[in-house]
Amino acid sequence: MDSQPVKKVRVSETRYRVNLFLLLTAALLFSFWFYRHLHLYVTQTILIGGTLTIWAVWKILCSFLNWTFGGETDTLARRLMTKTWATEYLMLSLFLLMILFCTTSSVYLVYQGAESGESGFQVDVLSNQNPYLERMQVTSSDRVTGRPFFFRFSKVDLEYRIVENIGFKPLQKSQYPWTNTYLRVPQDFERRRLHLLRLVAGPRLYVMLPETKIKDPAQRYFLDIEFKGRHKRIDDLRRQLVYTGALEKDLMELLKRDDIDALRRELDEYLAHLKFPHTAREPIISSLTNETAHLAAGEFQNGDEIVIGVGKSTGKENSESGQSKQLLRKVYRVSDNATQTIWLELSND
Repeated sequence: MDSQPVKKVRVSETRYRVNLFLLLTAALLFSFWFYRHLHLYVTQTILIGGTLTIWAVWKILCSFLNWTFGGETDTLARRLMTKTWATEYLMLSLFLLMILFCTTSSVYLVYQGAESGESGFQVDVLSNQNPYLERMQVTSSDRVTGRPFFFRFSKVDLEYRIVENIGFKPLQKSQYPWTNTYLRVPQDFERRRLHLLRLVAGPRLYVMLPETKIKDPAQRYFLDIEFKGRHKRIDDLRRQLVYTGALEKDLMELLKRDDIDALRRELDEYLAHLKFPHTAREPIISSLTNETAHLAAGEFQNGDEIVIGVGKSTGKENSESGQSKQLLRKVYRVSDNATQTIWLELSND
């Protein structure tokens, strides 16, 4: 007569333990999924201490519902956990959580590792050279940005590129459906040191070159740069300063930062050393600093060797197709200085 109630109690206790295990698994999975993909999006901050542990979440849950594996407490929550429909709902919730866990990815950028003077960064996220996200920005005051992506089923190859600051290399990352990309900006980006090279004609070469205002000179001069097997040329070299040392986009940014006052002092000291009077130095300096050209021959690094050549061609045809004579060939090794001046001097300078 007493066996039936005992069996019923055992079934209820077993179902309670199964449901409690399912709830624990779902809670842990949800906590991990939320922390991995959503907590930065919700708070837009970094939690003190670095992490909110899953164990802490479970302890809060246990304290709130007063659930234990032992003891005599028979709460409403405990009675609900012995129901058959509770098992069904928990299984469904766990299944949906697994789908969500496997198809959620996220991208977050955190301001960290900046040097003095680097107060903020803008980052483009590109896929096949096309924008994948709107331009993201992190600063010393707004330190976190990013977002989650739901129900993604395929890998995406992304490129993270710091813009308006040419001192960093792009970062390549693959975004899988279940992954979280967490980047510290600029700490996780490799810094690079670009070098701006100024090519300046020495006195004898300078007087040979045509002025920039002459539209169709009878004598054309050209400038060649050879670097790592590549060849770049300026077909119509004039009395002008030539900038090189980086790729086109980076070179234009470097040009904006060139210290013209320091350049003028350097040119003046060089000409003064050659005993040019001041009245003769100033027109040359003004001509060189006001008339410039740029040649994107490659990204030069410390220790790279480049070959610089200057020649002249007769007639109006392109210097590469007409008869030409080489006037100067100079091998230059790039130093560690951010800005370097190379004088193109003929033998009698």
